[in-house]
Amino acid sequence: MVTKDSCYETEFGEDKVTDQMVQEKINEIRTKYASLAGVLERIHNMDLKETTIGLFGIDAIESLLKLRALILAS
Repeated sequence: MVTKDSCYETEFGEDKVTDQMVQEKINEIRTKYASLAGVLERIHNMDLKETTIGLFGIDAIESLLKLRALILAS
């Protein structure tokens, strides 16, 4: 039987060891930058739909920031 977790592991090559390594790094960052660690943990746990929406949001923010930079430079 194919589960969501097994598809994730085979399609993207991420396994429990890699997941644990990422979580350890996030915990290390948390000691100095709690807010950043919260964002990283949220990103690490996103599913495909959330990731896609996040990418569209980041693209829109990037466009707005570039426009703002052009306005400020002129």
